[in-house]
Parts: sequence; structure tokens; C-alpha cells
Amino acid sequence: MRSEKKNTGLAAGAVLIAILIIIQIGDSYCSELYDKIQSLFLRDLVMNPLNMSLEDATVMINSVAIPFYAISLMSPVFRGMVDYLGRKKVLLINLLLYIPGLLLCMTTRKYIVFLIGNSLISLSTSVDIQYIYIASFIDEKKRATVRGILAAVAALSAASVPVIRRIAITGRPYDYTRMYGIGIAITAFVAVIVFIFLPWDKKQTTTEKITQLPTCGNKRNSALIYLYIVIFAWGAGTSGIKFYNEPMITMRFKTDYIINMILFIQPLITIIINIASGIMGDRLSRRKAICADVAATVVSLILFIVSKNYIITAAAYGIMIGAYFSAANIIMLMIMESSPKERIGRNFAWATVYNSVGNAIGMVLISILAKKIGTSAAKSVILIIPAVLTVTGIIIRPWKVF
Repeated sequence: MRSEKKNTGLAAGAVLIAILIIIQIGDSYCSELYDKIQSLFLRDLVMNPLNMSLEDATVMINSVAIPFYAISLMSPVFRGMVDYLGRKKVLLINLLLYIPGLLLCMTTRKYIVFLIGNSLISLSTSVDIQYIYIASFIDEKKRATVRGILAAVAALSAASVPVIRRIAITGRPYDYTRMYGIGIAITAFVAVIVFIFLPWDKKQTTTEKITQLPTCGNKRNSALIYLYIVIFAWGAGTSGIKFYNEPMITMRFKTDYIINMILFIQPLITIIINIASGIMGDRLSRRKAICADVAATVVSLILFIVSKNYIITAAAYGIMIGAYFSAANIIMLMIMESSPKERIGRNFAWATVYNSVGNAIGMVLISILAKKIGTSAAKSVILIIPAVLTVTGIIIRPWKVF
């Protein structure tokens, strides 16, 4: 009897992980489009109409995009709704929200409308309900590893973007829009899989208000507050990792073949980093994994900026993306592990608020600095300061907190 229950549990766990992998594939493909084809839509929407260089267009579009970032700040609302509507309902709403964003990016010829569409996509990709499933159903000793596997799947999905780019992009105006059409098809498929195969949640009984913040009354709440500060600090470095990457590669290496090779190799390196970070988080400790990820992020960013060799550039790109988001995801995992089950969604939502505020501050600062000291120096400053603060916070945190 015990053996049958164990086998049933393992089968259910395997099905859940398989569905989460499918969700992650769609999520990653859509989230990678803006960064991986930036020079293409800038050419058609900004450079040609306004007669601007790629570097000027890149700085301009990221500056103009800041107000639209407010749309993606709604993601905490979706995460908080999990405790009231259930995981599956919120996940389906989240998936359906992708489609209008993808449609706007595919059909518009105005960069302002394109930014609105991209903001809807960013909102959808930032909700990450799949990580709530990990915290709720996966064994504590395997959560970081499963998270690492999902992140590796995300990187593998990201590797498909340059492959599709090479096939779909012919050099004609607005041919990048095909990639958004593919995103719509993938999203619709994922939504059908989730609706059919993912079980509905049991009805929630909690009546707590979504705006209720944890207080410093016990070890769990103290851990939450401390982790909120850490995720805020690390969130401020997001712009240093994500901004200007593809345009910098394009300006440095020029040829489409090398650019596509870098964009293909990067996710493959990221896969290795994600899995290694997850295993480290389970086998050693969450803290050691975070510190290692932060150190790897800083070193790889510097290599990415200074390297003239495309293999080294691709490897550094893969390490910095994998290590940065592995650290962020482990901190988020710790926040959910420090939360009672009935408050996982809301505490995850509050973590997103603090992370998003840090990210917004970083976006404003990098846009200002890029105009004064250049994109490379701006990326370094915006990442290194949050990295020092995060590692300091993780190392000197109160020993009884986590």
C-alpha cells in the first residue's frame, strides 16, 4: 500500500514538473524576444524613421520605456490573487494576458505602441506562478534543484530565439513580427495544456487582507523582512544585466552569423549555471549558492564588456544571465519557504514589489548614466553596487533569521 502511494506521488510529481517545464518554455520564449531582437525592431521603428544610430536608438528606447515599466509593476497583484482565486485560475489569466501584448508588438508600426505591447508581455512573464507550485508541492531538499532545472529549460527555450531569428529574419522591413506570431501560437498551446492537465486548487479559506505586511514578531517574519531588503538590493542590478546587451554585441561583431552564434551559445552556458546553482542551493546552502552566483555575475559582466572574442563574450553572457537570475530566484524561493502556505502568494507578491522598486531605481539610474559615461560603464556601476549590498546582506544577516 505504501509503495502504491509512493508511486502515485512520484507520478503526480513527474506530471506537475512536466507541465511546469511546458509553461517555462513558453514564458522564456516570449520574455527573450525584446532583448534578443532589439536591434531589428529598433531599425524599423526608430533608426530608419528618426535617422538615428543604433547606440543612440538603444539609449533612447530604454529611456522612453521607463514610464511603461509601470504596467509590469502590476505583477504583485496577480501573485497576491493566488491566495484567493487559486494557482490555476491566476496562471490561466496570466497566460491569456500574453496574447494582446504579442499582438500589439506584431502589428504596430509605432514604437510607443510597441512598448505598450512589450510591457504587457513583461507583466505576464514576471508573474512566475510556476515557482509558487515549486514552493507548495516540491520537497524542501529538492526545490532549488527543480528550480534550477526549470531555469535551464528557460535557457534552452531562449536558445531557440536566435535559431528562429536566423530562419525567419530575411532582412526585409518588419520581418521580426513573425517571431511574435510564433509566440502567440506557443502561448495558446501552453494555455490548453494547463487547462486540461493541471488540477484545480482546493478552495482557500483565508480571510487575511492582501495589504497586510509581516511584522517582526517571530523568526519566520524576521526572515521575511530581511529577505525583502536583500531582494530589493539585488533587484536594483537587473538593468545592469539586461540593458544594451544585444545592441552592444551587434555594434562589436557586426556580422549576423557571429551575432546569432553568441545568442545561441549564451543560453547553453546559462543552462549549466542554472543547474549547478540549484544543486548547490540544495546540497550546500541557499546562502552559499547566492554568494557564488553574485560573484560569478560581476566577473562575467566585466568579461562581457571587455572581451573582443565572440566565444568568450558568449560564455560571459551566459554566465552573467544564469548567475544573476539564479541568485534572484533562490532569494525568492527562500521568501516562499519562510511563508505560511496560506500566505505564499501574497508574500511572493510583496517580494516582487520590493524587487520591482529596486529594478525601477536601477532603470532610471542606468538611463541617466548611459548618456553621461556610456553604456558599458553604466552597466558596471548599476550591477556592482547592488552586488556588494546583496552579498554584504547575505553574509552579515542575523544568524538566527535564516
